[in-house]
Amino acid sequence: MNELQWLTSENPNEMLNFLRPWASERSLRLFACACCRDIWDWLEHDFERGAVQAAESYADGECSVIELLKANNTVSRHINPRQDHQAIDNYWSHLASVVTHGDAWDSASAVEWKTTYLRRDDRENARKRHCEILRDIFGNPFLRPTPSVKFPVQVVELPQSIYDRHRFDELPSLKGLLLEADADEAVIQHCHVASHTSVAVGQSIRSWANTISDSNGHFEL
Repeated sequence: MNELQWLTSENPNEMLNFLRPWASERSLRLFACACCRDIWDWLEHDFERGAVQAAESYADGECSVIELLKANNTVSRHINPRQDHQAIDNYWSHLASVVTHGDAWDSASAVEWKTTYLRRDDRENARKRHCEILRDIFGNPFLRPTPSVKFPVQVVELPQSIYDRHRFDELPSLKGLLLEADADEAVIQHCHVASHTSVAVGQSIRSWANTISDSNGHFEL
């Protein structure tokens, strides 16, 4: 895959396969979570939303793998119930289930496989949205920040603050600060999400907060 294909692709499977050799487990899992956040209103049950939140917490190191698998078991009991549970067998519950898989790649790839459950128009729309989410989270992997770039303290701290407080409406302010600081194009590119305030913004902020705070210029995918 080349840069133009990455920027215009409507095939999330191709994009995921391109990212697989170097994408972090955290980013892959948060991609799966972001796909669920994208249809949050359709997740009507507490156990569905709880599974997504558990997966996000696990990705951020805030809960154990035991808690992650416990959330997976809770969703699974509703999808494949025993006698004391009512079956809720639909796309949304399955999607909430896959984000809590033990392996992040399995979660990310399963999100795409689950789109086959949808009607054609819904499936195509979901795939386009998933491509947008991938670009939101990973930015443009063909652009790399300059190792020597240094940022003011406010620029370093603001992304983490936005992430922690879920105040994604503050992203335009962050982009302005980056421009004033003569930030590398690879970093500013990540701020393109501010123009449409995608639900994936929350998943991408913490990853590239690490990017701009790392004096060695490490670019986490």
